[in-house]
Amino acid sequence: FISGKREELTSLASNNLANKDFLSTRLAYKFNLRGPAITVQTACSTSLVAVHMACQAILDGECDMALTGGVSIPYSNDCGYLYREDMIASADGHCRAFDARSKGSVGGSGAGAVILKRLEDALEDGDYIYAVIKGFGLNNDGLRKVGFTAPSVEGQAEAIRAALRMAK
Repeated sequence: FISGKREELTSLASNNLANKDFLSTRLAYKFNLRGPAITVQTACSTSLVAVHMACQAILDGECDMALTGGVSIPYSNDCGYLYREDMIASADGHCRAFDARSKGSVGGSGAGAVILKRLEDALEDGDYIYAVIKGFGLNNDGLRKVGFTAPSVEGQAEAIRAALRMAK
């Protein structure tokens, strides 16, 4: 039930509900949201790229506030994974991103969303502020990285420098 009406679950409606490509536009439609409604898919960086794009849209005047986030819900209910040396999966079942003890990645599922606004607008509206984004950076380091699934130290440093420059 959406807005008190029962929607017929046709194959088209089912596809619209299940297909990630329709999520942003469907939410914008159902909640009467205006402005850019974009689905982003960049593997592990999807949520952060979505935040980057939302911040840029606010700075560019495309919108005054943005709803952004990420969802990862695997199709399968299978538990665990097969560890193979020299592959991306963690040997010990822990993901320690940017940690010297990091030994690989672990899949997961979940969802999260945040509303972003200019700080002065949030203060004026009396909103509760959980965090302030002072700067952001985005890049791709091409062939400099050790492999397709891992960024290079230089590429990460460039993105961090861009965020720090923006944050002054």
